[in-house]
Amino acid sequence: MKKILLILLLLSSYHERLKAQDAPNANAKKSTAGKKTSELKHPQKKAGDFAIFSKEPFDTNVDSLPIGYRGHSCIEISKRLKSFKLEKDEFEATKVYAERVEHVKTEVLYGGLSGSSILSFSPDKPMLIPRYDADTETMNVRILSHGSRSTKVDGNFYASGLINSELSNSRNYMGENGYGKKVEIRSTAYEVCGITFININSISRSVVIPSEFSFKISADDARANKGAIGVLYIATLNSPFIARYGDYAKPTMDSPIEIVWSGDSIVTRLSQVWLYSTKTGQIFSKETL
Repeated sequence: MKKILLILLLLSSYHERLKAQDAPNANAKKSTAGKKTSELKHPQKKAGDFAIFSKEPFDTNVDSLPIGYRGHSCIEISKRLKSFKLEKDEFEATKVYAERVEHVKTEVLYGGLSGSSILSFSPDKPMLIPRYDADTETMNVRILSHGSRSTKVDGNFYASGLINSELSNSRNYMGENGYGKKVEIRSTAYEVCGITFININSISRSVVIPSEFSFKISADDARANKGAIGVLYIATLNSPFIARYGDYAKPTMDSPIEIVWSGDSIVTRLSQVWLYSTKTGQIFSKETL
C-alpha cells in the first residue's frame, strides 16, 4: 500500500488530491495545541453539471460511446436513493426489511433509469498509469487504486470506487511525534460520491476488481489518448442501496499531508470494467468479473 501511494504522490501534478503517502506511522499524532493557519471552503457542484450525464440505461453491447461520455450521475442517483428512507430499523426483521425496500427496483431514478437498470459510472479522476510499447503497438494500463477498500455494509467490508470528489475544507495544523519532533501538516477534506461493490469483499478477496489492461493501439492514437483514458464501472443496484463512503490518508513526519474523503456511496453489484477514450468515445478494453 505504501508503494502504491508513493507512486500516487508522483502524480500530484495530474491529480491534486493524490498528494499523500498512506504509510502507517504510530509516532505521528495531532498536537492539541495545533494552530490552524488557513482554511478554505468550496461551493457545492453546480446543478447544471447534471446535464453531462446519461439519462438512459447502459447498453453493454455497444461498440463505441458518445463523445465526452460520463456515464450516469452518482450524485443524482444517491440523492434519489436517500429520499426512499432505506435505513433498516433495529426492530425490523431482515425479511420484512427486504420486502419493504424491494420497490426500489421499479422506482424511477431519473430520466429513463429505474432501480433495475444497468448503470455505468466514470470516475472524474481515475487513478491509473498508462505505458505504451511502441514496438508492439500495445498500451498497458494499470489502475493504481479504485477507491476505499473498507466500506462497511451490514457488518461486512467491501471495496468501493471513488466517482466524484469536491474539495470541501483545507487547513494546516502542527503535528508532533512521540519524540517531540514537530511538523506542520497540510490537511484537506473532500466531499465525495462513490459506488460500493457488494460482490467484492475486501477481506476475503475471492473476487477482485480488474486493474490490469492491455490493448493494441497505433502510436498516433496512443499519443492522442494517453491523457484521455477513462474508466467505466458497469453495475446494477443492490440492497441496501446506499452506504457511507470513507477513506483516510494518514500524515507522517516524512509526508506531512493528511487527506479525508467522506460522503455517500451507492451499493451496487459490479459486472464489468471498461477503458475508453474520454475524447472520442472509443472503447479500448472490456474486462468482465
